[in-house]
Amino acid sequence: MRRPNLLLIALAMSAFGALTAASASGDSAPSISVFAANGFPDNADLRGRLFTYVIGASRDVALAYGERRLQSAAGPVTVRVEKRSSDFIVEFLDSDASDADEPGRGSCFIQRSNAKGNYILQARILLEDDPSCYLSLYPSGSGTRGDIVMYGAVLKKGLYFSDMLYRILLLSFSDIVDATSHSFDWNAVFKFGSKDPGKENYASEFRSALPGAAAAEQASPASAAPIALGPSSAGKVALASAPAMPSSDGQAEVGVQGSRGLRIASSFDRASSPEAFLLDLASYGARELAISPDAAPAFANGGDDPMARPALVDFPRYDSRGLPLAALRAALFLDLQSNPDSVYAVFADGLRALIVPSYDEVGRLYFAVFSGGKESSWKDLFATADDRLKARVFRVPPASSS
Repeated sequence: MRRPNLLLIALAMSAFGALTAASASGDSAPSISVFAANGFPDNADLRGRLFTYVIGASRDVALAYGERRLQSAAGPVTVRVEKRSSDFIVEFLDSDASDADEPGRGSCFIQRSNAKGNYILQARILLEDDPSCYLSLYPSGSGTRGDIVMYGAVLKKGLYFSDMLYRILLLSFSDIVDATSHSFDWNAVFKFGSKDPGKENYASEFRSALPGAAAAEQASPASAAPIALGPSSAGKVALASAPAMPSSDGQAEVGVQGSRGLRIASSFDRASSPEAFLLDLASYGARELAISPDAAPAFANGGDDPMARPALVDFPRYDSRGLPLAALRAALFLDLQSNPDSVYAVFADGLRALIVPSYDEVGRLYFAVFSGGKESSWKDLFATADDRLKARVFRVPPASSS
């Protein structure tokens, strides 16, 4: 038997340690494999420990488990079994990063039948702190298939696993990524920002344009809490800005530091129509969004039951009136794939907003939303809006792209 090359082993361990340390320090973005192994809040260890009690147990045993708060490698996880009329759901709930009462990234939902055998019908693992971003797993013959859905946009359909579904549910997320990396590029789902708050992106510029932001900054420089949203009755934003001054290209420019973001905010505030906004920022490369039919092969319409297998339909069309709000985040997500670091202006009947997407250091996508002179979350602004309402969307690329 050949003796192992201890030097090569030591070098390999050193290289892995350096990669992990660099990722942890924020010096560089982690690779997808490192992130899947160490950064994704994976509760697969808990699923394995509780398999005989809830995932593989009979219906009566599973329902008797109740609800418990347990510790996993991902941190605290709420485990509960929900009884329904024709099935029951086994839930492993990680906390949402911004709302502890909502299921967050890494949460796993397992739908089991009430029929004899209590078979697993499907499962879902959340990829973001959002129920519309998930890996859907379902039986396929003697194997398992998976669909990857982000905000309703189906990025990949029919990923194949050679094992049965219950075995896939015992795999770590890292193993799932490794098993599918040859047929799907997970970099389309997870991108990474900086831990350095000085490199935040456009969002800080738009926050500085909010009414009273300058005074608040002087009073408490460390304060950056979002302001509660209250859309104005006129449906227009009222972003504060310094007096506009003519620039060399004939376009008005805001004469303060970070003028590009403030310039966009000022133009959005005074635009009387979407066409006026587009014309005003033409020199900045502003364009109306156009979704290629090839960019989104399908759209997951889940209906009223969030655990039902979603019906995959054609991606909603963007016509002269715009795009239905139900598909707005999916459209922005898809557009960001080829137009990173862009800012989006949304115009709809009675609703206007500037949307600034950004990724944090652990690959979470956030949509900073500015409307009515205030900042809020996507949920706050669009919670009461009709999903069928059409919105026109305009992209303003970063300075280096225009």
